[in-house]
Amino acid sequence: MTEPFVVRRETQIAAPRATVFAYLTDPEKILSWMGSDATTEPHPGGLYLLKGIGPRGGVGRGTFREVVPVHRLAYTFGWEGGQEVPPGSSLIEIDLIERDGGTLLRMTHSGLPTDEQAAAHAKGWAHYLERLTAAAAGNPIGRARPATEPLLASRSARARGSPRTAHSLLTIRPRRSNCGGSKWSARLRCPASARH
Repeated sequence: MTEPFVVRRETQIAAPRATVFAYLTDPEKILSWMGSDATTEPHPGGLYLLKGIGPRGGVGRGTFREVVPVHRLAYTFGWEGGQEVPPGSSLIEIDLIERDGGTLLRMTHSGLPTDEQAAAHAKGWAHYLERLTAAAAGNPIGRARPATEPLLASRSARARGSPRTAHSLLTIRPRRSNCGGSKWSARLRCPASARH
């Protein structure tokens, strides 16, 4: 039996860990850099569901295995209807490390079955982590687009000094909890002072 393939990426983000963590777990913030619909239940055993990603608008599904607020996330991942990488067949691990006044995000995506799948996921991660890095730092990034659309147009516009324009995004409005956060944060402990 052959060893599964692994994708590793790192990116430095000009934002504190708490901000980056929110962009990885809050459905509304996730949609600012990836996907068209998101559902997260960030606690061990909770659902990770993201629709409208990749070149075909795929649906990624998994289950959170580890959630350490502002430090670490680990969740299974796969594609609904996917035979090569079905839901739960791979593992995404994300560590957030305080560094240089911001956050170093270290991501490992393991359990990919082939070199082709690893290459496709590496391309997707490069695209979406670039968007996450900009969004979490407070930079406008425009509409979410599949990883296959070229990045050259936006880069060349910036090189000419043209401002990027923000496009409308489909966002969800999670139900508010007694903790002042959205439904996803209701499962996390909140201090008594934050409760309404």
